[in-house]
Amino acid sequence: AFASTMIAWHHFALYGPLSDLAMPAIGEMVRLFANYGRATQIFFVVGGYVMARSMTGRAWGITQVGRYIIHRYCRLGLPYLAAVALGIAACAFGRGWLPSEVVDPPPTWNVILAHVFFLQKLLGYDSFSAGLWFVCVNFQLSLVFVGMLFVRDKLARFFPATAVLMVMGWLMALPSLFYFNVGDEWSNWFIYFFPHFFLGVLVYYGLKSNGGQIVFGLYVLVIAMALVYTHTYTHVFRWRLQNTLIVGLILFFGGKFGLMNTWPKSPVIGYLGKTAYSLFLVHFPIFVVVATVWVMLGWTNPWAAVAGLVFAYIASLAASFVFYRLVEVPAGRLSRKFN
Repeated sequence: AFASTMIAWHHFALYGPLSDLAMPAIGEMVRLFANYGRATQIFFVVGGYVMARSMTGRAWGITQVGRYIIHRYCRLGLPYLAAVALGIAACAFGRGWLPSEVVDPPPTWNVILAHVFFLQKLLGYDSFSAGLWFVCVNFQLSLVFVGMLFVRDKLARFFPATAVLMVMGWLMALPSLFYFNVGDEWSNWFIYFFPHFFLGVLVYYGLKSNGGQIVFGLYVLVIAMALVYTHTYTHVFRWRLQNTLIVGLILFFGGKFGLMNTWPKSPVIGYLGKTAYSLFLVHFPIFVVVATVWVMLGWTNPWAAVAGLVFAYIASLAASFVFYRLVEVPAGRLSRKFN
């Protein structure tokens, strides 16, 4: 719930024209969201925990891997494709009214096909909607993790299964923490985000056994070392990695103290969490439509722009509830047939 809201406001602040128009009224808040409202790492940590919890107890052969890929595409990809369609329609509506960096040019079939196969950034295309690339990265991580489980089971007759999985995870996480995740050069690939995801996996094992708890603690120390190393030698503080560490610790101690089974008490927070993916997908097309209407009507003074930003968030919440019911729930129902 928190992460999807932060990401929505980050994009509202990052893209004009409403945020630019609102600067005289709430400039500091706009800059805060634009610079520090990135919360996708929360999704990757939680995703690693959930995948480990739901997938590690099963056997994985070729058939199971194939069915899982279809399952994952239905679960992530069908709502994502619906968001792509919304993004194309919103950009068409806003074209000529909003800046070119907000509304993409009319799509070609090459760009559409690249989106269908989660390849747009790898092929040098922009996404039709802000944040869509992180769905593609999530799909990459899903493929990598199910591949790790497949290798684990193939080697299980020779080595302890959990040990094989841990070795593969550490072999990818360590170079990422100290090299691939340091700059933005590798940010289009799963390896850049793997340390966030692997922390979630280790939270699961840390809650499962004493040995897993030791491994989790070691990984927490390694992340702290990576933060110190980067800050010392490059004078760059990796605040997103710090946030990853905080989220991992919250998950771990939440599990230790039984809070995962009792919290949240609020049905509102619970529902916002349940519809977080839908909000993540629909907020930008809604924002484009709202911003276009505001510009068309000439509501461009600072406080009118602030009202537009607030209205865009409320409209995004409403749209996410509808999107969840009409798109995400049926996609999840279809995905379970391949699970």
